[in-house]
Amino acid sequence: MYVTIGELARLVHRHPDTLRDYERRGIIPPAARDPINRFRLWSEEEVEDILKKLSPCQENDAKLLN
Repeated sequence: MYVTIGELARLVHRHPDTLRDYERRGIIPPAARDPINRFRLWSEEEVEDILKKLSPCQENDAKLLN
């Protein structure tokens, strides 16, 4: 099962544009792309890693920006 950017955004309480920025900057792993519609897709394992990485930063996202 894969998670789209919208679903991931809801899970981590961030806007999809923020996740796109995190992906560009290497903060989260690059997503696979659906070959038909080019949607970003993360595996369950990747989502677990992203949740662990972003959870400590929920209160202070500024740390990610430095």
